[in-house]
Amino acid sequence: MKKAKLLGALSALLLLYTSEAWASQWAIGVLVPKAENQSGFPVWRNRFDPSDPLPTETAETFATLLRRFPSLEVYSPESKTTSDEVDLTAELTLHELRRIKSDVLGSQMKGRALVRLVAYDGRGNFLFSRVAERQIDRWTPEFKAEPQGHFTWDEFERSPYWAACKVTIEELCDLFLNGASEMLELEGRIVRIMPQESGRGDRYLVNIGMAKGLREKDKLDAYRVQEIYAKEGTTVKIPSRIAVVEVVSLSEDWAIVEAVSVADGESLAVSDIVRPRLR
Repeated sequence: MKKAKLLGALSALLLLYTSEAWASQWAIGVLVPKAENQSGFPVWRNRFDPSDPLPTETAETFATLLRRFPSLEVYSPESKTTSDEVDLTAELTLHELRRIKSDVLGSQMKGRALVRLVAYDGRGNFLFSRVAERQIDRWTPEFKAEPQGHFTWDEFERSPYWAACKVTIEELCDLFLNGASEMLELEGRIVRIMPQESGRGDRYLVNIGMAKGLREKDKLDAYRVQEIYAKEGTTVKIPSRIAVVEVVSLSEDWAIVEAVSVADGESLAVSDIVRPRLR
């Protein structure tokens, strides 16, 4: 139910449809860089390679969870992306990874993980941060003796410590989607056309302002929703991006914008939708 609500929220906000091509065209680009391990927990890639696999594995686990949503295009640092393709950046830091071993009629391991997520927009501006932590206890007969000194990745992956990490990463995925949804709710409409002097383009009054986080010189995308008749009398609503506008002045609840670029053959009209550009 929780996942369904999250997906429903994103679908409604982004006007997504069943077509994979359409979803790809309107996907939000999310960059997930390599995580940072500040826990000091000793894990080697293998017994011959002492490099720490946790930054890569933590980021890839988070990215894999995000890829379940067709509304998101998820990138890694190795992806050949440009700044125009990245709308959001999600940085993960493993702050604490604690291990406790107790022998009570057998072998038991306790793993506790604390992970922080920080989200930025496509211009590198801070958006929000979230923290998740979890402890997992379970019997571990496969470990007759806990590895001394360090774990290899193969050993760590089978331990309650990584299980605790994965649960926190799943929780942070939900929190990231919720945070992104709240941010994307910044949406308004053109409510009035304000003609200017001869030779100057029109300006437009929109019904969002500083109270929604809008700032002077912010750029917004303008959309027009068209209803297309489908079979059996049903209709689908398809958004079409027709312009980019820039805020020239604003108040608490209103803003005046002017067009920066307009698609060929299009012109802005009352009731067109405006949303912030994240790039």
